[in-house]
Amino acid sequence: MCLTGWLGMARFIRNQIVIIRDRDYNLASRCLGTGTTRIIMKNLLPYLVSVIMLRLALSIPGAIGNEVFITYIGLGLPVDMPSLGNLINEGRKLVTSETLRYQLIFPAIVLSVVTISFYIIGNAFADAADPKNHMYKS
Repeated sequence: MCLTGWLGMARFIRNQIVIIRDRDYNLASRCLGTGTTRIIMKNLLPYLVSVIMLRLALSIPGAIGNEVFITYIGLGLPVDMPSLGNLINEGRKLVTSETLRYQLIFPAIVLSVVTISFYIIGNAFADAADPKNHMYKS
């Protein structure tokens, strides 16, 4: 996952740069002789930071979900190592017993809380970094 996980993010950022690069105000800046570094710092990066923050915040629950799935199907961490995948897998085996049902419910709740928390935090960071939300009052 570490070797190929960054490819989607790199492709997404490249596509966003191509979209923003060809906007009218960037073409006008280039025609007026503005340097490439200044165009990148003033016109491209402010719009990319919020999108990158949101994608990074959502990739963490994705990685946790991948670990849970891989461990759940038996290809991940050994059983003696604590992980959400192992806890959910062991809880699945015990779900038929009414007194031991909590061993599936609590890890599932933790997984849900972690995923939702990263989503909310990512949205908050993305909103804070979005230049469209910063209105200057004169």
